[in-house]
Amino acid sequence: MTAIEKIAFLKGLIEGSDLNLGTKEKKIVDEALNALSTMEEEMSEMKGRIEYLTDMIQQLIDTVEDATEELSMFYDDDFDDSVEIDCPNCGDSVIIDDEDYDDGVVLCGNCGHKIDLDSLFEDVDDIDD
Repeated sequence: MTAIEKIAFLKGLIEGSDLNLGTKEKKIVDEALNALSTMEEEMSEMKGRIEYLTDMIQQLIDTVEDATEELSMFYDDDFDDSVEIDCPNCGDSVIIDDEDYDDGVVLCGNCGHKIDLDSLFEDVDDIDD
């Protein structure tokens, strides 16, 4: 039995009983019933708010899940951030990976030409300025 149900039951017992109480005792019982009624109303209101907030949170979760699913088409967990360029010396394809970026240099696998990445991407950096 929930607290709200217990309060309603207790109110029913008090209201349904034929208590022969004096004025002072009757006033105490009436005030207790009034307090119980107020508690019952406030608890019912809080329960409704909690249910509403729970529904809103679930809607937010659903929205985030939907957005994540839709956005997943734009990214790949196996993202490869390597870049393919043409060797300025022989024209053969050269793959630049993270390690090459860190070193600042890459060697052409075909002719052995040393490609300076800083000078290669110098023009790209100027675009941002």
